[in-house]
Amino acid sequence: MLGQFWRWAPSAVRFWGAAYAMLASFGCVAALPEPTSAQVAVARASDPELSLEDLRRGRAAYIARCGNCHALRSPLEHAPEAWPLEVQRMQTKHQVQLSADERRDILRYLRAASQAP
Repeated sequence: MLGQFWRWAPSAVRFWGAAYAMLASFGCVAALPEPTSAQVAVARASDPELSLEDLRRGRAAYIARCGNCHALRSPLEHAPEAWPLEVQRMQTKHQVQLSADERRDILRYLRAASQAP
């Protein structure tokens, strides 16, 4: 009987671990701030072409691409100028493949959301 338990236990642990991670990430998404027009106004100082739609697209890309592998980090965890290095670290250390547009959009969102309007 104990032998049968150990045969399926690793699968059960992986299943429940993945289920927990998925449920935990939903909580993170709810806490992830929606872009605001005030953030757009502040961020336009360094990115004059930025729009609210750009930030919304960046938030969606952040959720889809980053939240797929780990719990999402609050944009407030880093200063705006630190986010490019953090995204680069994820790309090199963890071989995260982002298109140029995804990287741009994610960084625009994280940098804007990490600034106090």
